[in-house]
Amino acid sequence: MHHISQPSVSLQIKNLEESIEVKLFKRTTKKIELTDSGRLLLNMSNY
Repeated sequence: MHHISQPSVSLQIKNLEESIEVKLFKRTTKKIELTDSGRLLLNMSNY
């Protein structure tokens, strides 16, 4: 674990989504999942 607070991670994700103008996650009150764009970014970041 990297000892980063959850609000800090959420803010960084929000800023990234706004910067690239793409939603990376589908959020509901009960769950969160990657969008197709989020999956693509994840796959690209693993190389």
